[in-house]
Amino acid sequence: MTNLQSFKSLQSNGFGKNFEKLIDLACKYYRDEAEVLEIKSRLGGLAGVCIGIKDRYFFIPWNIWANMKDIFGRKYVKADDLSRYEVIFRQGVRFLDYKYE
Repeated sequence: MTNLQSFKSLQSNGFGKNFEKLIDLACKYYRDEAEVLEIKSRLGGLAGVCIGIKDRYFFIPWNIWANMKDIFGRKYVKADDLSRYEVIFRQGVRFLDYKYE
């Protein structure tokens, strides 16, 4: 069973006594994903993180996401911080179509 399958299994079973294991698996999964995104970004690939905040959607390039603390001064972002990375929502989220280019 992969980390993601374990994570989804724990998630669907609820938190309860498995909360610490759930957090550990989520962190492991994130580290694995971050490593892949870093490699793809260094090789020149389009790598980033897709997020939604309320009714706004964003595709943040990996180098911005990975260096969030240095760029924004904190380890979280607000929708207003990301306006340049906002993407179009038209019959679904279009993560590769920036709203403002």
